[in-house]
Amino acid sequence: MTSTANDAGFRSWLRAPPHVSALLGLIGCLVSCGAWALARPVHSHPSDISAGWECDYGYQNQGALCTAVQVPAHAHLDDSGEDWTCDRGYRLSLNACLRVIVPTHAHLDEFAADKGWQCDHGYRAVGKGCTAILVPPHAYPTYDEFEVPGEESGLGWACDWGFRKHGATCSAIVLPLHAYLTADGHGWECARGYLRSNDSACRRLAVPPMGHLDATGHGWTCELGYQRLGNVCRAILVPVNAYATYDPYGGAWHCDRGYMAHGNTCLLIGVPAHAFLVDSGDAWQCERGFRASHGQCLPLRLPMHAHIDISGNDWECNDGYLRVADQCTSELSSMFTSTDAGSSAASRAITGAHLRTQ
Repeated sequence: MTSTANDAGFRSWLRAPPHVSALLGLIGCLVSCGAWALARPVHSHPSDISAGWECDYGYQNQGALCTAVQVPAHAHLDDSGEDWTCDRGYRLSLNACLRVIVPTHAHLDEFAADKGWQCDHGYRAVGKGCTAILVPPHAYPTYDEFEVPGEESGLGWACDWGFRKHGATCSAIVLPLHAYLTADGHGWECARGYLRSNDSACRRLAVPPMGHLDATGHGWTCELGYQRLGNVCRAILVPVNAYATYDPYGGAWHCDRGYMAHGNTCLLIGVPAHAFLVDSGDAWQCERGFRASHGQCLPLRLPMHAHIDISGNDWECNDGYLRVADQCTSELSSMFTSTDAGSSAASRAITGAHLRTQ
């Protein structure tokens, strides 16, 4: 059929009655849908989240096929339908489900993956069974096979407040004078102003004159204006033009602003012209546009193509220039200069070689 005949046929299809056009469209859809259906494997259905397909419940995707999930005895498919889990009363072992043997005084527990059961309250696991927990006097059951604060793991009981574990019993804690029970109730600490001695008594902390207890209550520090030297507090001798810092970990005093420490005195800082004191107040710095030289501030002398740098006390070349001695030289001219120097050296070497061969 020629191209003219094809065009004529297409125009005649466009002029076909509506019911004929609809029939032709239906036939085209059936052909394309049938081809798509043939590409989808058995035991699958159109996907709800994509244009492809997904396996039916109980089947899993294996490449381009949907194969049945092999569920062992005493197991069932999980919610996804692509895997399985053991029934209640059974636990996973390799690829099988084994029956859980629950001992006396125990119950099934699916979260106990190691054995599938837990002992009842008042019992604890011993081997493959459950043994009654014997709670001694002045103790209470914890119903916990795991760690109990202040007690050994897995005992199933803990001592009452004011008692401490001693073997399989609970002994009363004997508080020495000036002591109190700790927050967990199983130990004691000395009161403020006292120190523990030989783990059986609290002795008073010796605080020297002009000293006081620190924030912990078990140590001391000196009053303002005094400094700790060994076990005593000595008055801080503050020189003229200084002030006390009251810093127990640093110097006892610091010079006033505009003065600097020199031994046990404070000397006046001589600030030259065009300079100012730094923030700490114990040194000076030149103003912007000046540089320090032998105790003075001298003005910066900027060469061509230069500007004051970020410090304010030196200069640097503009972009495209290199600092060479006290001048700024174009990077391009520097490159040519180095090239010329290399060429001259090469020329001299060639000339020398030529002369030696003559």
